[in-house]
Amino acid sequence: MVHPKRLMDPEGFLTALGEFPASSAGDPVDALVSLWNGEMTRAIDTITPERPLSSNRAKTAPWFTEELAAMKRKKRELECMWRSEYESDRTRLCSYLRTYTAAIKAARRVYLVANIASAKNNPAALFQVIKGLLTPTTHGGFPDNSASRCEAFAQFLADKVALICSDFDAILTAVSEDVTRAPACPVLMGSFQLVELKDVDKVLGEVRATTCILDPCPSWLMREARGGLAEWVKVMANASLWDGKFPVSLKMAVIKLLLKKASLDPTLFRNFWPISNLPYLGKVLEHVVASQLQGFLVDMIFWIQHSLALGRGMVPRQPWSP
Repeated sequence: MVHPKRLMDPEGFLTALGEFPASSAGDPVDALVSLWNGEMTRAIDTITPERPLSSNRAKTAPWFTEELAAMKRKKRELECMWRSEYESDRTRLCSYLRTYTAAIKAARRVYLVANIASAKNNPAALFQVIKGLLTPTTHGGFPDNSASRCEAFAQFLADKVALICSDFDAILTAVSEDVTRAPACPVLMGSFQLVELKDVDKVLGEVRATTCILDPCPSWLMREARGGLAEWVKVMANASLWDGKFPVSLKMAVIKLLLKKASLDPTLFRNFWPISNLPYLGKVLEHVVASQLQGFLVDMIFWIQHSLALGRGMVPRQPWSP
């Protein structure tokens, strides 16, 4: 089931969504995110109801030309005529089948010869062409997507993260107490600054529009309608900054498996890169926090430069912008 993209109008979407309810302004951030997901889903269902996805036709071979397609249609016509059980029609069909088969073999031969000739000066490309002829790609060797296998892969990732964390703890414990510590920096960050509508509009325009299946609506639609969504995002971002809490539902990620090399065994978990696909709203909140942390680090670096310059009798440089 899919939502037709051609029916997703930003203006109609904002009309179906409506204004942010003022009564929910003081709710916790998790409640606000839940309200956001529910209202966005309702608005999408209003303007573009779900419908079954039409099945795509099988992809034709690269050597299957328009002339072969015309011959195939002619063959179908002769087959229909042969069903009349006339002997002459059967004879014509058998003769045409031999011609059609010969044309297919010739077209395939011409295509493969051209591929080999184009790669004769590139050993790597020539090897790939020959490998494709000797060992055609099959779709049966990829690991299954059963629930038990997904659980096993999730446990493998959890164990890997736990091992990395334990290694970090061991490194920190091994640090000697005699290590000289740097003086405390007077530039402190006591709290985050609440964002305004213009800040939210800027962030929505800068964050890459990558959609996750956990999103209630496509990210490109959010960017197109960001003028009407800025108030919603501002309230959620400020609630997250004020409470010092990141919404639990936005910590969920869809893990996609990427095989490191085509030659590796796809049944072994260690041969995959785990690619995390996060909700778009979570990336927006991360961008808000990162921009403020970056500003704090700029001020801290300027203080360090200033301290070093005074110690050497030099004039410090002015603060720089990233």
